[in-house]
Amino acid sequence: MSTPGVVEEVKANVERIIGICDELRKSKSGLLDANALLEQTIKEQQEEIKELHGTIEMLKMAKSLAVADGKTTDAKLKINELVREIDKCISLLNK
Repeated sequence: MSTPGVVEEVKANVERIIGICDELRKSKSGLLDANALLEQTIKEQQEEIKELHGTIEMLKMAKSLAVADGKTTDAKLKINELVREIDKCISLLNK
């Protein structure tokens, strides 16, 4: 009969599948590590973007105040607006 040949074939297939499974586990581990690294990079870049937006806002403010040389009313309005923004931020932080 051919039963021993079938058993050997099944055994070989199981061993091949186990090998593939091990390779996939290693690949998954590497991908998870790469994913974690990319997520960290994204967080760092998002923080940098926030900082750059803050810098842009400060530069816009400085430019608007510099342009308003003789216009003290505009400068006072801008300062009052900034104070209100700061007050809002403080109130949010205190919650």
